[in-house]
Amino acid sequence: MSAPARFPQSSRRTPAVRPLIVALMLTSVLPAGAQPAIPAGSPAPRGAVEQGRLRADRMRYLAREQVYIASGNVVLVLGAIQIRADAIRYEQGPQVATAEGRVAVTQREMQLTAPSLRYEAKTEIAEATGGAVLDQKGTTVRAPRMRFLIREDVTVASGGVEAVHGDATITAPHLRHDGRSGEVTAEGGVTVSQPGTKITGRRMVAHLPSRRADVREDVTLIRVTRSSPPQTPAPAAQGSPPPPGVSSPTQAAEETTTITAGRIVFRWDVNEGEATEKVVAKQKDRTGWADRMTYSEPTNQLVMIGNVIVEQLSGESLVREGVASTPRSAEERQALTSTTRLTCTRLVMTLRERDMVADGPLKVTQKGRWATGSRGTYTEATRRVVVTGNVNMQEADGRRLKADRVIISLLQEVFEAEGNVETQFTIRPSPTRRP
Repeated sequence: MSAPARFPQSSRRTPAVRPLIVALMLTSVLPAGAQPAIPAGSPAPRGAVEQGRLRADRMRYLAREQVYIASGNVVLVLGAIQIRADAIRYEQGPQVATAEGRVAVTQREMQLTAPSLRYEAKTEIAEATGGAVLDQKGTTVRAPRMRFLIREDVTVASGGVEAVHGDATITAPHLRHDGRSGEVTAEGGVTVSQPGTKITGRRMVAHLPSRRADVREDVTLIRVTRSSPPQTPAPAAQGSPPPPGVSSPTQAAEETTTITAGRIVFRWDVNEGEATEKVVAKQKDRTGWADRMTYSEPTNQLVMIGNVIVEQLSGESLVREGVASTPRSAEERQALTSTTRLTCTRLVMTLRERDMVADGPLKVTQKGRWATGSRGTYTEATRRVVVTGNVNMQEADGRRLKADRVIISLLQEVFEAEGNVETQFTIRPSPTRRP
């Protein structure tokens, strides 16, 4: 434990008195018959005369300068403010207290600890340095420097700030906390994190009572979850092998979703958020774009709305995870590395299973072939796309097909059509046939 801080001592020695209690008048000397001082810790009416108290193991008073120098278990009470420290210097004229060594400040619902503190009683402004810790209304703030505007109940922290509220942690170079409204503003590179989720951006406005953070400018959200192991279709009979190119998964995988946007509003109490302004979502071998995006951990959904585009590779990640077998030919390798592109107006994706449901006029494109319809579903476990509602499809060689329902296998590149199927194809004459 470090030695208590000491202020410069006068050459003239003053006998120590243990304990010593001294009353300090903060404004003027109370006249005879005046009302007694307001109890410590109680707010005084504006303009009322308050009385201070100073208690310590050792104390010196410089009459000419009107300065009290106290050390050893010092307690200074100034109205509603109580300051404890190893040493305190109180200047009675300007009403300024300087505390050093294990400083602890208490004021109603606020508690502060710091190595040093300077408090101006007239303006009710305090400055803590050396690594301050503030506890107020369920929020803990740590910073190298803090400035307190006690009348406004505002704290301004700087030098690398960390604020903890519940299971959410906010870090920033600078932070302002309004104790009355519960609003926190931060700039210069902000991070909001809780278990499984992390958001970064240039600036932020957070409302602590509602546990809501509005992060703006170059915002990135990273969330990590454990995805459920994909399930292969049940075999027709016991002992039947799984479909070609698919192996049986054995365990769940860790899934990382990264969302970038111009703005993300995040609620850390329920782990839900909304992203707007140039939204991009990346997940394994899948990338999506949309005008707006919402996600919800309780409902296990990621919803993309407006000009939705989703691109993904057909099966490279499945090979890495052991879900699909290693390609044995150039054709199989090409199928696994080909990109499937889906466009629609609204898409709902499950966060853990990675299945998708697309609504609105949609189009699925892969290797020169495409299919359009009213609604589409995608199953990650089987890598199959099902398009329904006035389906039109065209192959790379120009063949066309119409049906009520089309099933597309991205791994095997097999297309199946059902319901009112009609196909068109070109008949080319033999080169040896005469006209």
